[in-house]
Amino acid sequence: MTRPPMEPQPDIADPSRKGPVPPMRNPADPPRPTPPDSPVPDPDDPTGNPDSGPERAPEQTPFPDHEPDR
Repeated sequence: MTRPPMEPQPDIADPSRKGPVPPMRNPADPPRPTPPDSPVPDPDDPTGNPDSGPERAPEQTPFPDHEPDR
């Protein structure tokens, strides 16, 4: 037994329409400020790179008193 087709719902967007849905915006709202342009650091420029941080401690063996099997 088949169901009859559903009636179109006026509040649901038409799926046959292509493209993104534009964001809802109140025309009375003031325009949004654009973010300031931030300079993109050059990866090859060593002066723009942040400090690497403190030096790492030398690696230690997890079991210094353990001798490897021979």
